[in-house]
Amino acid sequence: VVITIEGLDLSGNAISQNFTMYVTITDGSTATTEPSKDGSSSGGVTASKPVLVVAACSVSPETLESGGTAHVELTVKNVGRRTAQNIRVNVTSDDANIVPVGEYSAPYLAGLARTKEADFSFDMQVLPMALGGMHTMTIAIAYENSNSVAYTETAAFRITVNQPILFSHDKVDLPEKVTSGESFSLPVSAYNTGLTAIYNVKCSLEVPGLISASAYLGNLEPQKSADKTMSVFATTIDSTTKYGATYGACVFTYEDAAGEEYQESVDVKIEILEPVKLTDEEKKKAEEEAQEQKS
Repeated sequence: VVITIEGLDLSGNAISQNFTMYVTITDGSTATTEPSKDGSSSGGVTASKPVLVVAACSVSPETLESGGTAHVELTVKNVGRRTAQNIRVNVTSDDANIVPVGEYSAPYLAGLARTKEADFSFDMQVLPMALGGMHTMTIAIAYENSNSVAYTETAAFRITVNQPILFSHDKVDLPEKVTSGESFSLPVSAYNTGLTAIYNVKCSLEVPGLISASAYLGNLEPQKSADKTMSVFATTIDSTTKYGATYGACVFTYEDAAGEEYQESVDVKIEILEPVKLTDEEKKKAEEEAQEQKS
Protein backbone atom coordinates (compact mmCIF):
# COMPACT_ATOMS: atom_id res chain seq x y z
CA VAL A 1 0.00 0.00 0.00
CA VAL A 2 1.45 3.41 -0.99
CA ILE A 3 0.34 6.52 0.94
CA THR A 4 1.08 9.87 -0.73
CA ILE A 5 1.29 13.12 1.27
CA GLU A 6 1.10 16.38 -0.70
CA GLY A 7 1.56 19.99 0.44
CA LEU A 8 3.37 23.29 -0.04
CA ASP A 9 6.79 24.32 1.26
CA LEU A 10 7.61 27.77 2.73
CA SER A 11 8.10 29.22 -0.77
CA GLY A 12 4.71 28.00 -1.97
CA ASN A 13 6.08 25.19 -4.13
CA ALA A 14 4.14 21.96 -4.32
CA ILE A 15 5.83 18.99 -2.64
CA SER A 16 4.87 15.35 -2.12
CA GLN A 17 6.30 12.19 -0.56
CA ASN A 18 5.30 8.55 -0.81
CA PHE A 19 5.25 6.11 2.11
CA THR A 20 5.03 2.38 1.48
CA MET A 21 3.29 0.07 3.96
CA TYR A 22 3.32 -3.72 3.75
CA VAL A 23 0.17 -5.70 4.53
CA THR A 24 0.12 -9.46 5.04
CA ILE A 25 -3.10 -11.22 4.01
CA THR A 26 -3.66 -14.59 5.67
CA ASP A 27 -6.34 -17.26 5.60
CA GLY A 28 -7.48 -16.33 9.09
CA SER A 29 -5.52 -19.00 10.96
CA THR A 30 -3.02 -17.99 13.65
CA ALA A 31 0.60 -18.53 12.61
CA THR A 32 3.47 -18.49 15.07
CA THR A 33 7.04 -17.59 14.27
CA GLU A 34 9.82 -19.07 16.37
CA PRO A 35 12.01 -16.22 17.64
CA SER A 36 15.77 -16.44 17.30
CA LYS A 37 18.18 -16.23 20.20
CA ASP A 38 18.94 -12.56 19.61
CA GLY A 39 15.29 -11.61 19.89
CA SER A 40 14.64 -10.95 16.19
CA SER A 41 11.85 -12.65 14.29
CA SER A 42 12.66 -15.09 11.48
CA GLY A 43 10.04 -13.30 9.38
CA GLY A 44 10.71 -10.32 7.12
CA VAL A 45 9.56 -7.66 9.58
CA THR A 46 11.23 -7.11 12.99
CA ALA A 47 8.79 -7.81 15.79
CA SER A 48 8.12 -5.27 18.52
CA LYS A 49 10.12 -5.79 21.67
CA PRO A 50 10.94 -4.19 25.03
CA VAL A 51 13.99 -1.91 25.14
CA LEU A 52 15.42 -0.87 28.50
CA VAL A 53 17.81 2.06 28.80
CA VAL A 54 19.45 3.98 31.64
CA ALA A 55 17.48 7.21 31.77
CA ALA A 56 19.42 8.71 34.71
CA CYS A 57 22.48 7.89 36.79
CA SER A 58 23.96 9.66 39.81
CA VAL A 59 27.08 8.78 41.82
CA SER A 60 27.99 10.20 45.22
CA PRO A 61 30.79 10.88 45.76
CA GLU A 62 32.47 10.75 42.33
CA THR A 63 35.95 10.71 43.89
CA LEU A 64 36.78 8.04 46.48
CA GLU A 65 39.60 7.35 48.86
CA SER A 66 40.88 3.83 49.48
CA GLY A 67 38.28 2.00 51.59
CA GLY A 68 35.53 4.47 50.67
CA THR A 69 32.03 3.70 49.40
CA ALA A 70 30.10 5.29 46.51
CA HIS A 71 26.30 5.30 46.34
CA VAL A 72 24.94 4.76 42.81
CA GLU A 73 21.32 5.50 41.85
CA LEU A 74 19.94 4.42 38.46
CA THR A 75 16.67 5.03 36.67
CA VAL A 76 15.83 2.43 34.02
CA LYS A 77 13.13 3.20 31.44
CA ASN A 78 11.34 0.93 28.99
CA VAL A 79 11.38 2.80 25.68
CA GLY A 80 10.28 -0.25 23.70
CA ARG A 81 6.83 -1.35 22.63
CA ARG A 82 6.38 -4.38 24.87
CA THR A 83 6.65 -5.18 28.57
CA ALA A 84 10.06 -6.32 29.81
CA GLN A 85 10.20 -9.25 32.20
CA ASN A 86 12.73 -10.83 34.60
CA ILE A 87 14.87 -7.73 34.84
CA ARG A 88 18.26 -7.78 36.56
CA VAL A 89 20.60 -4.82 36.83
CA ASN A 90 24.27 -5.26 37.63
CA VAL A 91 27.21 -2.85 38.06
CA THR A 92 30.81 -4.00 37.57
CA SER A 93 34.18 -2.23 37.53
CA ASP A 94 37.29 -2.44 35.37
CA ASP A 95 39.18 -2.99 38.65
CA ALA A 96 38.47 -6.18 40.60
CA ASN A 97 39.11 -4.22 43.81
CA ILE A 98 36.01 -2.03 43.34
CA VAL A 99 33.13 -4.26 44.39
CA PRO A 100 29.42 -4.07 45.28
CA VAL A 101 28.58 -3.88 48.96
CA GLY A 102 26.30 -6.65 50.17
CA GLU A 103 25.61 -10.25 49.24
CA TYR A 104 23.37 -9.61 46.22
CA SER A 105 24.80 -7.49 43.42
CA ALA A 106 21.98 -7.84 40.83
CA PRO A 107 18.57 -6.55 42.01
CA TYR A 108 15.56 -8.25 40.39
CA LEU A 109 12.37 -6.74 38.98
CA ALA A 110 9.58 -8.99 37.69
CA GLY A 111 8.36 -6.68 34.94
CA LEU A 112 8.36 -3.15 33.51
CA ALA A 113 5.63 -1.99 31.14
CA ARG A 114 6.32 0.21 28.12
CA THR A 115 7.07 3.90 28.93
CA LYS A 116 7.46 3.03 32.63
CA GLU A 117 10.53 3.64 34.82
CA ALA A 118 12.11 1.82 37.75
CA ASP A 119 14.79 2.93 40.21
CA PHE A 120 17.77 0.84 41.35
CA SER A 121 20.54 1.66 43.81
CA PHE A 122 23.94 0.18 44.60
CA ASP A 123 26.80 0.80 46.99
CA MET A 124 30.27 0.22 45.54
CA GLN A 125 33.31 -0.06 47.81
CA VAL A 126 36.94 0.68 46.97
CA LEU A 127 39.16 -2.01 48.49
CA PRO A 128 42.66 -1.04 49.71
CA MET A 129 44.41 -2.55 46.66
CA ALA A 130 42.35 -0.67 44.05
CA LEU A 131 44.52 1.27 41.61
CA GLY A 132 44.38 5.04 41.77
CA GLY A 133 42.98 7.05 38.87
CA MET A 134 39.80 7.01 36.78
CA HIS A 135 37.80 3.78 36.51
CA THR A 136 34.97 2.77 34.18
CA MET A 137 31.89 1.24 35.80
CA THR A 138 29.65 -0.80 33.50
CA ILE A 139 25.90 -1.08 34.01
CA ALA A 140 24.39 -4.26 32.52
CA ILE A 141 20.61 -4.64 32.21
CA ALA A 142 19.44 -8.18 31.45
CA TYR A 143 15.75 -8.81 30.65
CA GLU A 144 13.34 -10.89 28.57
CA ASN A 145 10.25 -10.42 26.46
CA SER A 146 7.02 -12.37 26.89
CA ASN A 147 8.45 -15.25 24.85
CA SER A 148 11.49 -15.54 27.20
CA VAL A 149 13.86 -14.13 24.57
CA ALA A 150 16.81 -12.60 26.42
CA TYR A 151 18.20 -9.09 25.83
CA THR A 152 21.06 -7.12 27.38
CA GLU A 153 21.71 -3.39 27.36
CA THR A 154 24.82 -1.71 28.75
CA ALA A 155 25.83 1.78 29.86
CA ALA A 156 28.87 3.21 31.65
CA PHE A 157 29.89 5.87 34.14
CA ARG A 158 33.22 6.77 35.76
CA ILE A 159 34.58 7.27 39.24
CA THR A 160 37.99 8.43 40.44
CA VAL A 161 40.00 6.64 43.12
CA ASN A 162 42.61 8.55 45.11
CA GLN A 163 45.62 6.59 46.30
CA PRO A 164 48.66 8.15 48.01
CA ILE A 165 51.83 8.60 45.96
CA LEU A 166 54.65 6.43 47.29
CA PHE A 167 57.92 7.46 45.65
CA SER A 168 61.40 6.32 46.62
CA HIS A 169 64.90 6.23 45.16
CA ASP A 170 68.28 4.66 45.76
CA LYS A 171 70.93 6.46 47.76
CA VAL A 172 72.79 9.01 45.65
CA ASP A 173 76.56 8.65 46.10
CA LEU A 174 79.01 11.08 44.54
CA PRO A 175 82.70 10.16 44.48
CA GLU A 176 84.66 11.71 47.31
CA LYS A 177 86.98 13.58 44.93
CA VAL A 178 87.14 14.53 41.28
CA THR A 179 89.72 16.51 39.35
CA SER A 180 88.53 19.61 37.55
CA GLY A 181 88.18 18.87 33.86
CA GLU A 182 87.27 15.21 34.36
CA SER A 183 83.92 13.43 34.05
CA PHE A 184 82.25 10.66 36.01
CA SER A 185 79.01 8.64 35.82
CA LEU A 186 76.23 8.89 38.38
CA PRO A 187 73.55 6.13 38.35
CA VAL A 188 70.07 7.06 39.66
CA SER A 189 67.11 4.76 40.31
CA ALA A 190 63.50 5.67 41.16
CA TYR A 191 60.66 3.46 42.40
CA ASN A 192 56.87 3.72 42.46
CA THR A 193 55.85 1.52 45.38
CA GLY A 194 52.28 2.85 45.50
CA LEU A 195 49.02 2.08 43.66
CA THR A 196 48.75 5.21 41.51
CA ALA A 197 50.82 6.30 38.52
CA ILE A 198 53.59 8.90 38.86
CA TYR A 199 54.37 11.17 35.92
CA ASN A 200 57.39 13.05 34.51
CA VAL A 201 59.99 11.78 36.95
CA LYS A 202 63.27 13.73 36.62
CA CYS A 203 66.55 13.90 38.50
CA SER A 204 68.85 16.93 38.41
CA LEU A 205 72.19 17.65 40.05
CA GLU A 206 72.50 21.12 41.61
CA VAL A 207 76.09 21.36 42.82
CA PRO A 208 78.41 24.34 42.15
CA GLY A 209 81.32 23.13 40.01
CA LEU A 210 79.46 20.16 38.51
CA ILE A 211 77.69 20.23 35.15
CA SER A 212 75.13 17.59 34.15
CA ALA A 213 71.95 17.35 32.11
CA SER A 214 68.84 16.28 34.01
CA ALA A 215 67.97 12.60 33.81
CA TYR A 216 64.39 12.00 32.62
CA LEU A 217 63.01 8.73 33.99
CA GLY A 218 59.54 9.15 32.46
CA ASN A 219 56.24 7.92 33.89
CA LEU A 220 56.18 5.21 36.55
CA GLU A 221 53.19 2.88 36.67
CA PRO A 222 52.28 1.35 40.05
CA GLN A 223 54.90 -1.09 41.36
CA LYS A 224 57.41 -0.12 38.65
CA SER A 225 60.91 1.38 38.61
CA ALA A 226 63.26 3.24 36.25
CA ASP A 227 67.03 3.69 36.02
CA LYS A 228 69.25 6.26 34.34
CA THR A 229 72.94 7.12 34.33
CA MET A 230 73.95 10.77 34.45
CA SER A 231 77.22 11.98 32.95
CA VAL A 232 78.74 14.64 35.20
CA PHE A 233 81.57 17.01 34.26
CA ALA A 234 83.67 18.80 36.92
CA THR A 235 84.71 22.43 36.33
CA THR A 236 85.51 25.02 39.03
CA ILE A 237 83.34 25.98 41.98
CA ASP A 238 83.22 29.73 41.27
CA SER A 239 85.45 32.61 40.26
CA THR A 240 86.92 33.08 43.74
CA THR A 241 86.99 29.54 45.11
CA LYS A 242 87.90 27.36 42.19
CA TYR A 243 88.75 24.16 44.02
CA GLY A 244 87.92 22.42 47.27
CA ALA A 245 84.80 21.00 48.88
CA THR A 246 81.48 21.91 47.24
CA TYR A 247 77.98 21.22 48.51
CA GLY A 248 74.64 20.89 46.75
CA ALA A 249 71.71 18.57 46.18
CA CYS A 250 70.42 15.83 43.92
CA VAL A 251 66.78 16.77 43.24
CA PHE A 252 63.99 14.39 42.16
CA THR A 253 60.80 15.95 40.77
CA TYR A 254 57.58 14.20 39.70
CA GLU A 255 53.87 14.90 39.15
CA ASP A 256 50.53 13.30 40.00
CA ALA A 257 47.66 12.76 37.54
CA ALA A 258 46.39 16.30 38.12
CA GLY A 259 49.78 17.81 37.19
CA GLU A 260 50.73 18.85 40.72
CA GLU A 261 54.51 18.73 41.14
CA TYR A 262 56.38 17.15 44.05
CA GLN A 263 60.05 17.39 44.95
CA GLU A 264 62.53 15.39 47.01
CA SER A 265 66.17 16.38 47.44
CA VAL A 266 69.28 14.65 48.75
CA ASP A 267 72.21 16.66 50.11
CA VAL A 268 75.53 15.77 48.46
CA LYS A 269 79.16 16.80 48.81
CA ILE A 270 82.28 16.41 46.64
CA GLU A 271 85.81 17.78 46.57
CA ILE A 272 87.02 19.26 43.29
CA LEU A 273 90.78 19.00 42.89
CA GLU A 274 93.04 21.30 40.97
CA PRO A 275 94.41 19.66 37.82
CA VAL A 276 98.02 18.57 38.02
CA LYS A 277 100.28 20.88 35.99
CA LEU A 278 102.88 18.98 33.98
CA THR A 279 106.33 20.27 33.15
CA ASP A 280 107.46 20.36 29.53
CA GLU A 281 109.48 17.20 30.10
CA GLU A 282 106.49 15.43 31.66
CA LYS A 283 104.24 16.52 28.80
CA LYS A 284 106.73 15.19 26.24
CA LYS A 285 107.00 11.89 28.09
CA ALA A 286 103.20 11.58 28.26
CA GLU A 287 102.94 12.22 24.50
CA GLU A 288 105.55 9.58 23.78
CA GLU A 289 103.74 7.04 25.92
CA ALA A 290 100.52 7.86 24.12
CA GLN A 291 102.19 7.31 20.72
CA GLU A 292 103.62 4.00 21.87
CA GLN A 293 100.19 2.83 22.96
CA LYS A 294 98.77 3.71 19.54
CA SER A 295 101.56 1.84 17.69
